Amino acid sequence: MEQPRHGYELKQAFEEKAGTFWELNYGQIYSTLDRLNRAGMVEWESYLGEGPERKTYRITKKGKEEFHRWLKEPVSKRKPLRDEFFLKLAWQSEDSESLLELIREQKRMYLQKMSELTQQKLSFGKGDMMTDLLMDAALFHAEADIRWLDHAEGKIKAWIGGRAGDKD
Repeated sequence: MEQPRHGYELKQAFEEKAGTFWELNYGQIYSTLDRLNRAGMVEWESYLGEGPERKTYRITKKGKEEFHRWLKEPVSKRKPLRDEFFLKLAWQSEDSESLLELIREQKRMYLQKMSELTQQKLSFGKGDMMTDLLMDAALFHAEADIRWLDHAEGKIKAWIGGRAGDKD
């Protein structure tokens, strides 16, 4: 929206806004730019510089209209269960000890991430409001994940206890 940019510059601009909360790889950027180009939402110009040919992308009028529409539209499809951790749970469901160990390790990882985010937030101070809100969201999500892991751990232990009672 601000100015024509090439893929690397778009990645940098995105990371300035989203910080460490959303990882992008160059393949994602260029495949998205190709789709947007086919849909008439961006145009590109090719130029030669030092090294290989590069493309500079510019948003079109149609792209600007779609972007402004998208900004106003609430998100209807969250994907909270589309997570690698849930796949690991599914394949370990028969081995309750491995499952409990995985849950404990996942909780440790979330607690470590919360500690890092808290340190970043404290060192960040009162800077950009959007970055502060993103940090809050990440902390709240990690806290909710830990609560769910505590819940899952309790259910699994109760289930194991119930199975042990069935064998008597």
